[in-house]
Order: sequence, then structure tokens, then C-alpha cells
Amino acid sequence: MEKKALAELLSDESIKHLAIPSNIRLGTQLFSSGAVEVIERGPVRVAATVEGPVRRKVMLEATDFGLQWSCTCRKELARLCKHCIAVGLAVR
Repeated sequence: MEKKALAELLSDESIKHLAIPSNIRLGTQLFSSGAVEVIERGPVRVAATVEGPVRRKVMLEATDFGLQWSCTCRKELARLCKHCIAVGLAVR
């Protein structure tokens, strides 16, 4: 299996599959407000911070198995949190 570029894994359809609607809405608001600061960006990995009441660190990575993510908010790890969505939108 060929590894896809990160932006390919962050389509609207993918995000809808990986997140709940409220996190999509909140992540879109964070992105629109300029809360995302990209620290490191490459074709398969991005690291960023998301400003808010507490600064969160986010990592998104395209792997052989699809999209992998981490966020210091530690919300439901099986779904994209609002911080991951905000960073994903910045990547696109």
C-alpha cells in the first residue's frame, strides 16, 4: 500500500468519518479564528499548536495504515478532536 500525502487523508469525507459533528463545528471555528500555528510541516507529517484557554499540541501523520493523530487534550482518541480538525483544515 502506497502512503498517501497528509492532505489527501484530510478530505471533508474523511473528516466526517473520523469526527463527530460538534468537533467538526468547533474545529472549524478554531481554524477560522486563526488559532492554529503550524510548527513543522511536511508531505506526510505536521506538528502544530492550537491556542485557546489552554494551548494544545497536535500531530497529524500519514502512515501506511492511514491517518494517525495525537493531541494533548486527550479527548476520545478514536475520533478526531476539535484541535486535530483545526490543524487538518490548516494543512488543506
